[in-house]
Amino acid sequence: MRKKQVRKVALIGLAAAAGIALLSLGLATTPIGFSGSPPEEASDIIGDRAAPPSDLAPVAIPRPQPLGTFASRAALLAPDAAVTDVSGKAGKRSAVRLTTRGATVYTIAPKEVLATPVDIRRGFVILPFRPISYVEHALRWSLQFHSAGTPASPTGNYHEMDAARDGPSALRSVLTSQAKNAAPGRWQNFGVSANDLYKVGTGADLAHISFVRLIVRGGAEPMVIELGNPYFQPSALDKAKAMISFDDGYASVVTNAMPLFEAKGFRGMYNLGALQNTLGTPGHLDLSQLKQLRKAGWQWMQQAYSTEEIAPYVLMTPAQRDADMRKQVQFAKDNDLGEPGFGSYFSQVNQAQLDVFPMFARNQRATRAYFTARGVDAPDYPILYGENYPFIDPYLVKSLAGDVPTANFARLTQHAEQAIATNGVAIYTFHNTLDNLPALLDWLDQNRDRIDVVTEADLNAASRKPK
Repeated sequence: MRKKQVRKVALIGLAAAAGIALLSLGLATTPIGFSGSPPEEASDIIGDRAAPPSDLAPVAIPRPQPLGTFASRAALLAPDAAVTDVSGKAGKRSAVRLTTRGATVYTIAPKEVLATPVDIRRGFVILPFRPISYVEHALRWSLQFHSAGTPASPTGNYHEMDAARDGPSALRSVLTSQAKNAAPGRWQNFGVSANDLYKVGTGADLAHISFVRLIVRGGAEPMVIELGNPYFQPSALDKAKAMISFDDGYASVVTNAMPLFEAKGFRGMYNLGALQNTLGTPGHLDLSQLKQLRKAGWQWMQQAYSTEEIAPYVLMTPAQRDADMRKQVQFAKDNDLGEPGFGSYFSQVNQAQLDVFPMFARNQRATRAYFTARGVDAPDYPILYGENYPFIDPYLVKSLAGDVPTANFARLTQHAEQAIATNGVAIYTFHNTLDNLPALLDWLDQNRDRIDVVTEADLNAASRKPK
């Protein structure tokens, strides 16, 4: 079953996910809680302790580098009355809330420059935020990067996102709030790389950024959003990686895709959709084929067990949802198929379902989302703004639909070029239409000097090796 087009819906969230918390008041030295441990009852599910062997060299995850304080009104330069503090636990201020008015354009900026400038090349600038209401109507959303002047007296030379076009589009594409003001989203991360910025004037020195400003304008309805502290997350990779995954357990993964991968020495990733309903049925993988994939080093991704429909999950209790997710993990253990700690949203069960989101965060170390390609050609990229490693938001890992029309094949290679430019990750998702797969594998084979084909398990294992 095809995944919903993530970019066409106003997305989700719930702040009750495991390990998700607000940033501290001061300059953040860790991302917004995504590095936290899963709850105790989920520790036997996620599969981190038994990652399969990897041929990759050890990967060290660099520490995030603070880019200033947005999360306290007192630390901001002349904050508008529309900016208020949000209290966290024990009365600690952990964020600010912006409520826009009409056509007013707001500038969120720290009072001070950074004591030590930050090099923002080769990685992603990340802004933790929580969408509350009408964020999908944003008309401006842009981070500006300065290496000269001060927040009070900025120069005319800086880099920024495309504030009126790409910025709002990129924000809408990752929102976890419901449309209009139906329900707030969870705390999540917005990320942008230096390669996606435009010069204003002569531009900034991206190797020596001294302060960051956020420019925001809402729509006709008051937009409400909470903001944490921005930081730079360097890529952990010294070379770009590509991952290729296959959804819904079609037999073509073994009959068509696997021989193509073996010819190149590549390995892929797959899931079974609703395992209980697809395994061994006509046109789908059977147990013997799953064992073939395991022997060939392919990674099984966790997805649904009983159904991909939303209605049954809404009626389940949280414990029942977890039990359903665990059945697939237990099946994998019983049949020595590996631990599917990396997973995917379902056809009808995705980020937009507030009630069921926690079952993904409790049962998967990261969850892949499905993005259709933007209708653009080079030099533009098919996904705004690509993906990093470590992932920008582990529960909204960006994956590009691989089954685009053959005439648009160049968008697949441009997705890889985006990862190459940032030492990031290009993830592809195919279903049962594999027309573009041979050409994509040929291109990746021809560009081995610039990008490696790996699995998420490879990277997860490499990040746990001593270096």
